[in-house]
Amino acid sequence: DLIMHAIDDSIEKPSAPFLNALKNEKLHTEVRSNAVRVLRKIGGKKIVDVLKELVSDEDKQLALSAFEALEAMGLAEGLKKPVSEEIPQIFINPKDGAEMVLVPAGTFLYGSSDDDKMAQSREKPQRVVDLPAFYMDKFPVTNEQYCLFLNDRKPAKKDLKKWIELEGKFIGKKCRIIKQRSNYHVENGYEKHPVTFVTWYGAEVYAKWSGKRLPAEQEWEKAARGTDGRIYPWGNDFDKSKCNTSEAGVNDTNPVGEYSGDVSPNGCYDMTGNVMEWTESGYEGEKGTKVLRGGSWSDSHVNARCADRLRLNPDFWSDLVGFRCARTLR
Repeated sequence: DLIMHAIDDSIEKPSAPFLNALKNEKLHTEVRSNAVRVLRKIGGKKIVDVLKELVSDEDKQLALSAFEALEAMGLAEGLKKPVSEEIPQIFINPKDGAEMVLVPAGTFLYGSSDDDKMAQSREKPQRVVDLPAFYMDKFPVTNEQYCLFLNDRKPAKKDLKKWIELEGKFIGKKCRIIKQRSNYHVENGYEKHPVTFVTWYGAEVYAKWSGKRLPAEQEWEKAARGTDGRIYPWGNDFDKSKCNTSEAGVNDTNPVGEYSGDVSPNGCYDMTGNVMEWTESGYEGEKGTKVLRGGSWSDSHVNARCADRLRLNPDFWSDLVGFRCARTLR
């Protein structure tokens, strides 16, 4: 998105780096497809010729990106639209068994409009952002899943302390994962609750262990609200019966997916309330901070809107914070 804005604002629009990326078959398809999107913005006969040639590429996903770019430029006449391989809507991650949903490529409304009277300046301006397709965990990572990770990794004491605070308390709550000798287990009844007391470092290392990654905050927001800029995953009007925020009066986390109304257009649950979630993104202009998205069980509906943003130090932990993972298409 930053590159797109830079291209729009620049007088000279250099195409060579993006053309080189297109030709580099060692790069991931998504990276090359992003180069196509940038080149579409730049335009020109040379770029059009390259895109037309790319339409017949063996990589059907890349060929489709080129065709769609030419179509957007009004220059696809006479070209046959490539048939891309079907991308599964649901992916089961083999390492942790997490169900992941496909968030399709394309644009969405990012941030808050001036019409949203609850919006803060950190959410503005609202703008159109274009993202490649990716998978997102359907639910936040649970205590049960994090225990699987800990029992597999058997972290040294210093690493464990960096990743998750097993002994600490916050707002009268405690971590529900218990260590007994060298093994970890979950307090009875909390297996399906989202893991809490986990730092950004603990979220990141889990994501890598599971073959996934933390989502960028733009990815998180698109997964939460879809494409139309809605305020909550289900629409623009808050409904306390649909989610675990302070208005629900639960005063604790709940099992993931328990609120059937708290589901996004992309099929992700618990993106309003339950726990705030770490993202991969740093907060602009502030070195050493990370952005969290989604409200917690202790937050009101104001701070549980899809566009709301919070920044904290990556070593922060509490009963209000958890995470979910994303995965780049393979």
